[in-house]
Amino acid sequence: MSKKLIALFLSLAMILSLAVIASAEDDIGFVTGKTLNLIVPGKPGGGSDLAIRYYAQALTEVYGLKTTVTNYDSNTIGHQMTANAKPDGTTLTLATGALNIQYITGNADIDPMNDFTLVVLHAGQRLLRSRSSCERSL
Repeated sequence: MSKKLIALFLSLAMILSLAVIASAEDDIGFVTGKTLNLIVPGKPGGGSDLAIRYYAQALTEVYGLKTTVTNYDSNTIGHQMTANAKPDGTTLTLATGALNIQYITGNADIDPMNDFTLVVLHAGQRLLRSRSSCERSL
């Protein structure tokens, strides 16, 4: 099965789960009235890129949210940009396996458990945002 087909399937499943959540509650859990910056920790055209772009499209089509997608060739830089972003809920990234590996091996200062807040978990894909300082102290 091609990467595009898998990304499309996962995105459609995510859209359906978002629609169910939206029908159950008025607050969709995302900042409205601001542009969401979705950071891809990888090059354009890869699996993470396709998943984020389909997700961004769903956020726009289903909820009318404005989104931008930014790619970083390095997993480390992509995750670091999200971890360092203002913790206002407008900067999100897709957590890749590299995030944990880099932390465990000491190749990055990003702590997956303390520097991010899980926003969406769907079909093994994790969408994260930067964690505020008050959340870190909990």
